[in-house]
Amino acid sequence: MLEFNATFLVSMISFIVFIIIMNAIFYKPILGVIEERENFINDHYNDAKNSKDKAQSLLEQKEKRLNDTLSESKKIQTKLMKQTKKQNQLLMMQKLILQIKFSLLKKSFMKKKFKPQKN
Repeated sequence: MLEFNATFLVSMISFIVFIIIMNAIFYKPILGVIEERENFINDHYNDAKNSKDKAQSLLEQKEKRLNDTLSESKKIQTKLMKQTKKQNQLLMMQKLILQIKFSLLKKSFMKKKFKPQKN
């Protein structure tokens, strides 16, 4: 059986004093360092997450602007193609009109040139 005597009591007091000293010298500083490290990691994790979100937002904005620009350029291209087609048709009509006028002038000139003169 165990005996509870002065040696046991002194050992218990020594152990308690040892725990208090270890807590003050060793455990509290280590817990402080662990807490600082945890805060450091959390802060950098949040910064990285915010940067990722910002990058994603910028990427979405860039893609939207690119799509808008592409859509706008297609509209402009379509408009220019229609204008070019209209101008081409107008030029063809003007050419045809000039050919007809030239043909009429040529016939008129030929009639006057080869018309028999009356004396």
